Amino acid sequence: LDREQTLAALQRVVDVYPAAAVGQPQVIRDEAAAAVSAATKVLKAPQLPQGDTAGALRTAISNDPGGDEAGAVVKEIQAVLNPADNYGGRMSFRYVAPFSIVIIIVFGVLYIRDRKGGGYAVETIGGA
Repeated sequence: LDREQTLAALQRVVDVYPAAAVGQPQVIRDEAAAAVSAATKVLKAPQLPQGDTAGALRTAISNDPGGDEAGAVVKEIQAVLNPADNYGGRMSFRYVAPFSIVIIIVFGVLYIRDRKGGGYAVETIGGA
């Protein structure tokens, strides 16, 4: 995440969401307050805490109180968060994909071993 863009987006959540929640049902006001609380926690931290920062951004997206200005904040957050999510997915795939080679080798060895042993054979249990 770009530090400056992330901090600016979270600051906009703190500035915009309380006013956007005015006049909304209590549930929406509570959700907006939760988003503001999560954003404030990250803004007070000396560095961007990895899990809390992404969580605060996602909370702000899911707890959008509605309105044009809050919608603009959500789009700003998505512009910050989506590239980071895409990068994370590509990096995790880069580390997980090689395990498929290990699985191919393990099951290949089992297949070859079974073929050398004669393959499938019907066995009976007991003296029938």
